[in-house]
Amino acid sequence: MASEVESPPRRRTVVLEDDREVDFGRYGRSVLSRWWLVLLAIVIGAAIGFLVSRTGGKVFKAEATVYLGTPLTPSGGGGIASTLGTSSTTIAAIAGSQSVVQEVAAKVGLPVRKLRNGISTRSLAGAAKNQTPPPLAAISVRGQDGKKVAAAANLLAAIVVQKISGYANVKIQALGQQLAAENRELGSIDKQLTSLTATVRGAAGLSSLERLALTTLLTTTEQRQTDLVTQRAQTQQLLTLAQDFEKGKILARAAPQKVSARSRKTSVVVGAFIGLLAGVALALLWEPLLGGRRLRPRAP
Repeated sequence: MASEVESPPRRRTVVLEDDREVDFGRYGRSVLSRWWLVLLAIVIGAAIGFLVSRTGGKVFKAEATVYLGTPLTPSGGGGIASTLGTSSTTIAAIAGSQSVVQEVAAKVGLPVRKLRNGISTRSLAGAAKNQTPPPLAAISVRGQDGKKVAAAANLLAAIVVQKISGYANVKIQALGQQLAAENRELGSIDKQLTSLTATVRGAAGLSSLERLALTTLLTTTEQRQTDLVTQRAQTQQLLTLAQDFEKGKILARAAPQKVSARSRKTSVVVGAFIGLLAGVALALLWEPLLGGRRLRPRAP
């Protein structure tokens, strides 16, 4: 008895599933038969998205290009493999830190929240093959005030360069002090050589041993002068290398440039997708709408 009572609902379930399959098939045929309507809706949606991207609010973008520097060993013989200053993650962390954003926002007159939302950083890869590309980074700011945006980007770039150049600054300071000491010593040697030369030339009343001692001292002093000149040239070379190669610097200052408030590609894709949904809906409702209009009674 129990099996006889349960059998009818199973038959109804099968019938309902068949009806659903038929309905889905009909929906699919309706959309395919009116593919032109779906295509037209996609084109219209993409066009609307394109127009929206063109008519967005006035937005400016300013981008500064920063050379991160290439630290070398103290002797200048080889590069240091990896440092915090040459990492793109470090650049993003510095430019986006709360203290830096607050400092820059106060100087240029921008709200902290708007400035933070407009900051972006990216690494610039070199195009040269078989060569190590120079470590470059771009720091950009977007906003509605072009002058303030450019000032903020340049300030951020200057702060980043200052914070990543600690090693290079210490090295430059040490080499500068060494170069100054070598110059002072060379000045002292020049005076000593002048005095010795005059003494040797006027040593007519000196004994042979005294003349030999003066000549030896003069030769030794001249050799020291030659060695010191060579050493000073090497120090000057290391100092120039640290200033121009190891230390970070701003290669290109930021200038305001008007850009679209919305991404054109994203706006077109979103518009086309919305058009697709609208086109499918119109294709499914096309026949019921036309059927309703045909069955509507005419006014007497």
